[in-house]
Amino acid sequence: SAQTDHSPQPSFMACLEVGKKLMNWQYHAPGTKKLPDGRMHGMAFRYQICPRHAFSDYCATVYFRNGKIYMPTQGPCTGMFATDACAMVVAEEMGAKWEDVIIEYDRKAVFSPVGGGSDGTSAGAWVMKEAAGLCRQKLFEAVAPQLKAKPEELDAEDSVIFVKSDPARRIPFSRIQGNYGAVFSGRPPLAIWSAGMGKMLDTMNTIYCEVAVDTETGEVEVLKHGVAADPGKVLRRTSLESQIHQVMMFSEGVQLREEFVFDKQTGVRLSTNMFDYKKSTILDIAPVEIELLETRAGNACYGASGISHSMANTHIIICAIQNAIGKWIDPPATPDKVLKALGKA
Repeated sequence: SAQTDHSPQPSFMACLEVGKKLMNWQYHAPGTKKLPDGRMHGMAFRYQICPRHAFSDYCATVYFRNGKIYMPTQGPCTGMFATDACAMVVAEEMGAKWEDVIIEYDRKAVFSPVGGGSDGTSAGAWVMKEAAGLCRQKLFEAVAPQLKAKPEELDAEDSVIFVKSDPARRIPFSRIQGNYGAVFSGRPPLAIWSAGMGKMLDTMNTIYCEVAVDTETGEVEVLKHGVAADPGKVLRRTSLESQIHQVMMFSEGVQLREEFVFDKQTGVRLSTNMFDYKKSTILDIAPVEIELLETRAGNACYGASGISHSMANTHIIICAIQNAIGKWIDPPATPDKVLKALGKA
């Protein structure tokens, strides 16, 4: 991770190389490439240093009781499922099966994996990892005499503790009686990025866009979105992908459809409903192809850095349109604006 390796894999260049392959990137000058159907082709690219490094303080508790591991938390149990991600980290650290980790929802619990965006998952999971490690050590100390070994000679996997040099000497969690717990409070070490205040690009996200512009009708079609991102370490893939998809949906809507229209005389906003202020639907959005890197250059759990809304943007499609027709259009790029830019309206 970035705390021990101060020369992490160059995240930016890694994302670039993956992204170019993902999109079959071949640069062409603005207004010079026509597709077989007669529409003009355009592409654009954007990079974003991930600001979602873990920075908040958390307090986590993990305890073992009669074969099960408990993780008390306030929740939430919805949204990006940060609570589930933290429980997965507990299972990993304790060497437990997923079904043996009990998420104990309690409004009086101290821990809640909610912070600034992905910080709730990345920093919260790091603190939970530390608490689970302490609980695991106490558990090893308790069963070491039964296995006639020292705690440091033990390991755990699939809810079974065993002697590393002689795996036949083992004891399943289900046969261990008693209560063993640990509490950890703190925050992850500082990221390289925070130490350099943006001067060191340790984790990056890159996004790409390909469009086709009909110069007769002014219609713009996004053919494909591409994302080559480096979240450091993926903790819960479906949560990560949902963050990416919703950001791309927002970005496409704001650049092609959503518009505030005001009365020039009174200043009153006219686009006050979903008929006039056109939000994108699932049928409107272009495919989003995703490639995830795991350089582990982040400062949180297992080198994670989070992703949150770091790829939200207002101009990548506009840039792709400019590459297609050689004209700049202020968003949203509605057909009438495209035709006006081309001198046809």
